[in-house]
Amino acid sequence: MANKREFKKSVEALSSALLDEMMASYYNVKEADREKISQAIAKVAEAMGNAKKESSKLFNKGVKDFENMSAYNAAKAQHTKEKYRNAIASYNNALSEALKAYNEGMPANGPAQQEPAKS
Repeated sequence: MANKREFKKSVEALSSALLDEMMASYYNVKEADREKISQAIAKVAEAMGNAKKESSKLFNKGVKDFENMSAYNAAKAQHTKEKYRNAIASYNNALSEALKAYNEGMPANGPAQQEPAKS
């Protein structure tokens, strides 16, 4: 990931797209299990918040804790890599669970009838 700002924008965009689709199914597909879909929506929203929070964790050591500036920079870079690696892994796992719940809530044959959009 290039930086924290781009990571947060990517998480926001992906989560928003998923939430849009899930909300459309929740309101427009008659045969959908709304309880399962609402659980999936909650999981996506929680995953989005957790990913953003994880990416904001700071390196909690100072330069004085290391022998030299080079060691400090190496440790900080390693911390940043692990931070994003963990945030991405937990985000992907949470989205997988949410999509599983969403798919369970949708009718087996796909949406047979969709309600017309209400103005």
